[in-house]
Parts: sequence; C-alpha cells; structure tokens
Amino acid sequence: MKSDTKRILFFVPEWPALASGVLHSQVLSVARFLSESGFECLFVGCEVSDEKATEAGKKVFDVYGIQAFIYGIHSEKHGYVGRLLTARKVYRLTQALVRSFRPTHVYSRSLVGSAYARRIAADSDVISIFDVRGASSEEVKLKRASGGLRYWYIRYLEKKEFRKADRLSCVSKNLRGYIGAQVGRKTISVIPSCVDQNKFFFDREARKEIRAGYGLADDCKLICYCGGLSAWQRVGDIISLFEKLTGSNTQYRFLFVTKQTQQLQKLLGTTTLSKESYFVESCAQDEVYRYLSAADAGIIMRDDTVVNNVASPIKIGEYLGCGLPIILTKGIGDFSELIPQAGIGLLLDEAVDLVGQVNAFMCRLDIEEVRNHCVKFSHEHFAIESYLQEYELLYS
Repeated sequence: MKSDTKRILFFVPEWPALASGVLHSQVLSVARFLSESGFECLFVGCEVSDEKATEAGKKVFDVYGIQAFIYGIHSEKHGYVGRLLTARKVYRLTQALVRSFRPTHVYSRSLVGSAYARRIAADSDVISIFDVRGASSEEVKLKRASGGLRYWYIRYLEKKEFRKADRLSCVSKNLRGYIGAQVGRKTISVIPSCVDQNKFFFDREARKEIRAGYGLADDCKLICYCGGLSAWQRVGDIISLFEKLTGSNTQYRFLFVTKQTQQLQKLLGTTTLSKESYFVESCAQDEVYRYLSAADAGIIMRDDTVVNNVASPIKIGEYLGCGLPIILTKGIGDFSELIPQAGIGLLLDEAVDLVGQVNAFMCRLDIEEVRNHCVKFSHEHFAIESYLQEYELLYS
C-alpha cells in the first residue's frame, strides 16, 4: 500500500444496511466511486440481526466492491436515543478494526454519526468529515408546531457538529449559507445528491413500448410524478393540479411511479380523475428509468420552507437524467432558480393560475429538443464523476 493512499472509514450505523435506499444511493455508491478513483474505503454499519448483517456485508462487497463490517445490533425502538445508543455500541466494537484499517478520514452523515465519527478520528489523530444533508432542527420544527424542547436540543447538537467536525460537505449552496449563518464557517464543500447515470437515462425503445401499452397517441402529454406519498411531497396538490389540467385539455395523461400503489389508488378514487387518464406503477429501482423515459415532463412540489430551501432532492436528477423537463415550485434547494434559467423546466407561481402556466409550458414544449438539454444538465450537475475534484479536495 502506498503511504499516501487516502483511506476513508464510512461510519454510518444509524440505518439498516440492507433496507435503507438512501444508504445505498447516497453513501455506498459514493464509496464505490471513490474506491474506483484510487481511495481505499471501508464501510461500518448495522442491521437488525446477525443473519441480516452477514447478508448485508456480502451485498455491499458484491454490489459495490467495498469491504464492510456490519453489526447485527440495529434497533428501530426509541428513535433518536436508540440511534445514539447503537452508534455508541458500534464505536466501541470497531476500535480494533479502526486501528487495523488506519483511516486518514472518517465519514459520517448525521448528527449521531458525526458525534462518534469525531471520536474515532480523534482517537486515530485523523480528519472527521460530516456530510450535512439538511437542516435537522428545522425538520423538527416542521413536524412540531413550535418545535418544543426537542427542537432546541437538536439545534444545539447541530451547531455543535457544524463547529467541531474537521470538515463539512453539504448538498446545496443554500445549505452552505445556512450553516455559515449558524456557526460562521465558510469553507464548506458543496456536492449535491448525485444520480447513477447508468441507472437513470433516456431509453427510446422503452418509451415506445410503454406508451404503446398505455395506448397513448403521439400528441398525448404524459406528466409523471415519481416518489412517495408523505405529506411534505404534496401529492394531494399534484393530483389537484392534474384534475384541473384534464378539465382544460383532454390530451393530458398522468403517470405515478410509487411503492405505495394501494394507498395512491385509494386516494385517486376520491378524485374526479377518470381511470383512463392516469397510470399507477410500482417497479424495482433499476426499472424506474423505463417509465420516466415514457413521460414528457416530471413534477415535484414542495412548500417554501427552510427545510426545502436547503435541500437537494435526488428526484430532480433522476427526472433530468431520463430527459424530462421539470415542473417545480419555488424554494427547492438551488434548483428552483437553476432549472428555469437553463430552459429545462417551469417554475410555478402558485399565486396565479397554475393550469394556464402548465398549459403554456407544455404547448410550447419540444420534447425531442429539450430532452438533450435535460440529459446534458443532469450529467453536468448530478453525475458523481463531475465532482471528483471536490472529493479530492475534501479528502486531501
């Protein structure tokens, strides 16, 4: 081993290593990329049993080529306190492993993980990295009207980790500004939630096949929503917009790609949308690109709050990677400004007629022309390869 090889310990025991899609798309995929780029990576995580831990370790190595040590001590009980106790146990169990691996950097991506990643880094006299994904205290306030004591506690922990982690990375320029306003730090890397370009791309044959299966004429406009049904995803508002659009133009059709098909079908059954106007699909993650390729636009709606202002929704990169222009609302990370400026989307003004805005946008949309611009934008802003220089600086 070369003495100047950077060795990164990914310390992420907060989520079950098999079940967490976020862990796979935003941590392990990054570890694989860095490993392929000359870094040496080791993953430490948890599962709910020794059997699942063994399965997870094998999967991490087989899929990502990363050596992993997974401990079967994860518990879903007790929320934040449970995650804290789990992280402490893993910290104690990995001390010999850390000495053997001799990391140069210790990565974490939550307040819980950062607290113990800093301990590991201090024990080894190396650099701790806190990958900040959002405004945790503001998320608490959003869920609880006044925030309460939990809000102030999380805010205290947030500021503590912002100050004490050796280096910070975050997902948007807006989040960098938020952190700077909280603790005065200015040197913060910005690397958005990246998309695997090998899994999200435009497939012309899939487009033809799926649209033919739906019986769509060439002039039908298919708008797609892809994601979950949580309140913050505003699916009710999206459906309401779809209802109004069908009243203005019979050529609209709507595609929903979600794991929660039964819940969505029940919701759609309470609306004025005819069953012929929409399609509901559930598929494996590696099949999503096929359905996105069939659509003519993607939609994402969020409330204009601090939580969303600093976010970097991976869904935007997935839509664009498959060639879809985006209909979006104000205040979504850096992209509510970037997408319209690049000519690859519509920024809705919710204070005026939404239907008129969407109709005007879809009528002038040349999908073949804009598709290439969307894919190019995705490669430039969401491909992990575009951020190698930032990663090299972060892990220098």
